[in-house]
Amino acid sequence: MKSFANKKTAEYVVSVADGSRVADNEAEGREIKDLYKDILKKDNLNGVPVSELNAVLQPTTLLERFAARKSNQVGATKDFVAIKGQKG
Repeated sequence: MKSFANKKTAEYVVSVADGSRVADNEAEGREIKDLYKDILKKDNLNGVPVSELNAVLQPTTLLERFAARKSNQVGATKDFVAIKGQKG
């Protein structure tokens, strides 16, 4: 799901999922909706709040947050971050 948001925008992905926008192609729109249904464990996306759709696109783990910062060039520009107590 996050790959769609990286290719397009998060706003595009959410608006396709909630039906307020038509996808660029039918297969992409179907895939976005199917992924949301699978992630949220719902049969229908009608009535799902936009905040819940946005939450799916947010990084959930510390490593995902580091990767998101790196991809968006937010924060430090170092390639690697040393985590105290971690090897490798």
